[in-house]
Amino acid sequence: MKQDARLTTINDVPALTVLALRMIPVAIGGALSALAVVLFFMPHHFLSGGLSGLALIVDYTLGFPASFTLLLLNIPIFILAFVELDLHFALSSLVGLAAYSFFLHLFRPLSGALVIPDEILAAIFGGALNGLGLGLIFKNRASIGGTDVISTIAKRKFSVNMGTSIFLMNLFIVSLGAFFYPVYKAMYSLISMFVSSYFVDQVLQGFEKRFSVMIISEKWEQIANYVTENLFRGATILEGQGAYKRKPTKVIFTVLPSHRLSKLKDAVSQIDPHAFISVEPSAEIMGNWRKGIFKSKNVYQKD
Repeated sequence: MKQDARLTTINDVPALTVLALRMIPVAIGGALSALAVVLFFMPHHFLSGGLSGLALIVDYTLGFPASFTLLLLNIPIFILAFVELDLHFALSSLVGLAAYSFFLHLFRPLSGALVIPDEILAAIFGGALNGLGLGLIFKNRASIGGTDVISTIAKRKFSVNMGTSIFLMNLFIVSLGAFFYPVYKAMYSLISMFVSSYFVDQVLQGFEKRFSVMIISEKWEQIANYVTENLFRGATILEGQGAYKRKPTKVIFTVLPSHRLSKLKDAVSQIDPHAFISVEPSAEIMGNWRKGIFKSKNVYQKD
């Protein structure tokens, strides 16, 4: 079993305390996902992702509650989780699975309480609510088991986007469901899963977009001062060399939230209209990420 280096303390806070605090949003995420399944998916016989989709197929065909089927199917998955992943993640995922299954059973009588005759609306809004719940769970280093564990391993080992990997694995589940129900039901399920994967990514990355910016300019000092003194951001000065004239140059590298990007571009155009600027979305950040003038977040895991 791989032990988490922060098993004892995390930023001088006891690990059990941190784990306990994480359980609150994990439980809320499980409740949101379960509510999405009960209110939006079950009335229309849509499928959710991963083992939950298999559990719903059993529920629709045999009438055996999906919550119990999900618990049974996850037994071997959690054996894998305790072997391949750290103890914190495995324990948090157990709570996530327990919360999701509990609320799935608790909310089951609500199936059909919200009448949505338009199936496309049910797929979109159900996918959005499910994605918010799952994203909240993943954000706190947990899962609800099943393919979530596999996608988490893929993200940590190969930096594979979780939302994308989950969607691809769900494609198999939907294809299986198409053998039991009309094909158009599977197509609606795919729509909901696509929407869900999008919201998972948004929650994990943060709804505020971040951009990596590289600037090449002869007036690099003025631009660097503007970044640090006016935008209150950190910046790194890199040594560069032009490929054509072989002339040494300075390259400014910084990461900005989306609402400050336009300010930087306007300032650079005024300081040096000939400056070269390259902007790319920054999906992952590790290390010290300053969120504002007075707040900073030490990010020790990819989010």
